[in-house]
Amino acid sequence: MKVIKRKSFIAESEAEAIRKAKEEFGSDVVILETKRFKKGGFLGLFAKKYVEVIVGVPEKRESDARVEFLAKLLSERKDSFTPTLTDRARRPLSNNDRIEALERDIKEVKELIGIFLERLERVEPLSRDEKRFGEGSRLYNFLLEQEIKEAYVGEILKAFLEKGASFKGLSWKELRKEIAKVVVDYIKVSPIKLKEGGTQVVAFVGPTGVGKTTTIAKLAAIFALFEEKKVALVTADTYRIAAVEQLKTYAKIIGIPIEVVFTPQEVRRAIEKHLDAEIILMDTAGRSHYDSMKMSELKSYIEASSPDEVHLVLSLNTKYKDLEEIVKRFSCVPINKMVLTKLDETSTFGNILNLVRDFSIPVSYVTNGQDVPKDIEVADPYKLSEVVLKLRGPKGEVVED
Repeated sequence: MKVIKRKSFIAESEAEAIRKAKEEFGSDVVILETKRFKKGGFLGLFAKKYVEVIVGVPEKRESDARVEFLAKLLSERKDSFTPTLTDRARRPLSNNDRIEALERDIKEVKELIGIFLERLERVEPLSRDEKRFGEGSRLYNFLLEQEIKEAYVGEILKAFLEKGASFKGLSWKELRKEIAKVVVDYIKVSPIKLKEGGTQVVAFVGPTGVGKTTTIAKLAAIFALFEEKKVALVTADTYRIAAVEQLKTYAKIIGIPIEVVFTPQEVRRAIEKHLDAEIILMDTAGRSHYDSMKMSELKSYIEASSPDEVHLVLSLNTKYKDLEEIVKRFSCVPINKMVLTKLDETSTFGNILNLVRDFSIPVSYVTNGQDVPKDIEVADPYKLSEVVLKLRGPKGEVVED
């Protein structure tokens, strides 16, 4: 809102000062500042209290002009006003009565329309950005609907325009494709990298229920069956008997060894036992990130295993405020990468971008179902940017508008 004129009004009460301001400038005046002070008296005693209200006269908006036009139109027609038969039967009205009644109606209509337009602007806050992004306001709104943080939405559109691109002349799908080319620069990825001539130890941590055990089973199958690597499993998730049995079953089917450990010391011995493997995948118990004792215990297991990589497993169907808290609390261990699970259980994917930007942690893998080993993919920034822009579905399928 642009203020074209300012003025100060002093009165004994705030209401009186505002009344004076409205009498001079009308009901559109806005209050910019209110000050209270005392004046007069003797030696600081018996001073009278006053209020200074500084108001501004806003620049007329298009919506204001529409209100005034309607009011003017109604005003021009007031002379042709004819009371209904019911009105005439009730009592005869003088011309002055009719004019006064119509003027009251006009005033009421103007106030109601003004209230409606103000509420409309609050419901659609993008109207304030239309001057900034012009025809991109629909896109701005769309990106916010994908739950991308507002600051990042602004960055993305600004970067798009700085490339000399335009919102004009593109279909809705073409426009999203162009924005995806900008978003791709925001999404950093880094899958597991095996050592040459050594053993890569990879630990997976995260809260309960995010899919750590299933993710490990999928990766074990891919490395052992498809990439023909020598794989071993270590699980410290002894709090859930079902998790241990589940991983044992997968290990048996895949044909790889598994060690179940109950203390940090046993973790170290289990890893040393399988140093002939090319990769050791370590499962940990799901922890409540609010349980400081359990987090301390997790830290001791990670320190004992000395992993080359620690992947924090996060479910994308979790609200972002909770995701932020999880990342912060699990940072008691050295998080290198993130695995994002349950893409098939959410409808918006802006949190992919939010997480990478807020914490500078790359994404290693994404999962989109329970099937082992197929429902997992190496994180691809191009595919993920298109998922965020709804050009692809959670399983990577191309979406047709």
